[in-house]
This record gives sequence, C-alpha cells and structure tokens, in this order.
Amino acid sequence: MDRPILFGFLDIEDWILHYTYHHPKENHSTHSLLQQLDLVLKAEPSQLDECNRRNGLLGAAPITAEEYVARRNPELAAMQRAVETLIKEGWTKGKRDSDVQGVVYFSGLDLTGSGTKETIRRAREKEEKAKPPRSFESTLREVRKRIEETTNKD
Repeated sequence: MDRPILFGFLDIEDWILHYTYHHPKENHSTHSLLQQLDLVLKAEPSQLDECNRRNGLLGAAPITAEEYVARRNPELAAMQRAVETLIKEGWTKGKRDSDVQGVVYFSGLDLTGSGTKETIRRAREKEEKAKPPRSFESTLREVRKRIEETTNKD
C-alpha cells in the first residue's frame, strides 16, 4: 500500500472519478484534489484493524498505528500520477501547467463523457458487490414461487 486508499475505493483514480462526479461545480486541480483527499483521509475512521487483517491473509506482517498514519498522507506525486492516468484513459481532461519550481500539474479538471460513464459503471458495480449474496434457500423459494405462478396460470 504505497498510496493512500480510502475505504471503499480501489485506488486514488477511483476516488478522483467519484469526487469530481459528485462535485461538478468545483474548479478541480491536482492541488485541490490533493487537499480534499487529505481532509477526507483525516476524517475517515481508522481501518488499521482491517488493514492488518488483510495483511495477515496475504502473509504480510502487521503494521503499527504510526505506519498506518504515515501511509495515509497523500503525496503530490501520487495525485499527479493518478490524474495523468485518468487523462491517459480519456476519462478526465484538464489544462497542463507548472508551478514556479517547474513541477507539472493540471487545473480545470473535469470528467469527459467516457469518464462520466466509467464513474457510473464503477458506482453500480460497487452497489452490486455490496448486496448480500443470495442464499440457497432464497433461490429455492423463488423457483417454487415461479412454478406456482406458472401452474396457477394453466
């Protein structure tokens, strides 16, 4: 986990798509997204236990609370790379600029049509994954109900 990932999101790119979709009137830039992600990460409840549970499943050593906090500090380079990835995929567009040190960043970021579609697709996929799996008993009840309905029609 070299980049901060919010609980419920696959990666920074996923979060950017979600955030820009739900805040269309804001003027997004690499810097503003970095600041917003930092605020959201600080406000999010700790997922240290879940992180260590997953590490255990993967055979990795558990991390300390200090290591967890350090990993949750977003860096400009990680945000810039995520924005560049979204631009490369054609999901986001923006104006390329540079600061006084010559560091490239993007301003005026907005979703493209395909970016909007991808955001909606990801959101619907998350909704489907969040649904509890169907049990054998509920499937059996549905089948019996359909049989009864077809038998009653005749």
